[in-house]
Amino acid sequence: MSLYIYKNHKIKKKFGQNFLFNKDDILSIINVIKPKYDDIMVEIGPGLGALTKVMSCYVDELTVIEIDKDLVNMLLCMDLFKKNVIILEMDVRKFDFYSLYYKKKKLLRIFGSLPYNNAMSIILYLSKYRNFVHDMYFVLQKEIAYRLAAKPNSKFYGKLSIIIQYYYNVFLFFDIHPSSFKPSPKVYSIVVRFVPLIFPDVFVENLNNFNNLLNCVFSYRRKILKNSLCRFFTIEELKKIKINIFSRAENLSVKDFCLLSNYISDKTKI
Repeated sequence: MSLYIYKNHKIKKKFGQNFLFNKDDILSIINVIKPKYDDIMVEIGPGLGALTKVMSCYVDELTVIEIDKDLVNMLLCMDLFKKNVIILEMDVRKFDFYSLYYKKKKLLRIFGSLPYNNAMSIILYLSKYRNFVHDMYFVLQKEIAYRLAAKPNSKFYGKLSIIIQYYYNVFLFFDIHPSSFKPSPKVYSIVVRFVPLIFPDVFVENLNNFNNLLNCVFSYRRKILKNSLCRFFTIEELKKIKINIFSRAENLSVKDFCLLSNYISDKTKI
């Protein structure tokens, strides 16, 4: 990415714009993704196109989705890309990924450097299309990524960990220094792979109950479960589900929370 191009673009904070430009990091990301020529690749937030340009050399066709009209116009004018790059100007959270899957008849592979302020809403939106996605690779804020990948009994483990791990297997790769971006963020980033879970260990019957349960128990995460879950369960019920009533929220697995949520759903049916 040329410094001239960067300086001639007005950074929009509402879009969380930090443009990855370090060539070594870009090549490392490509090496992690291992794109094949016939892969259906979709990039979210191409920015000034540094990663886009390299990826376009590996695949037959690349779709990029960019919300910033100025960046879209800049990308089109730069003439960096071959005819195999399709640029869409829109909020990715309004894009119908199923239509692309239906058109190509092949699972999608999604990647990008996500804005810190909207990363979670984008990842959760994509969970609706997980049946049509092979995998996803995102550059995320390191602390957020640790929370997404955290396991029980970890200080990073919480509601976000459980919700994301209900939908995805999460894998952390390598760190990216703030100096690899323009403008430089104040925090480190990390490359994360998300592999959709089409068949979770336990299917959640009611996502509202699941969400309410997590909100409640992690609002009082230092309380033991017989106290933090008393709104939903008697001690006898918790013992029936084989939950240790003296453990805390961070000690339970994703499967445990799914079972608890389904128990609530079953009770409301009676």
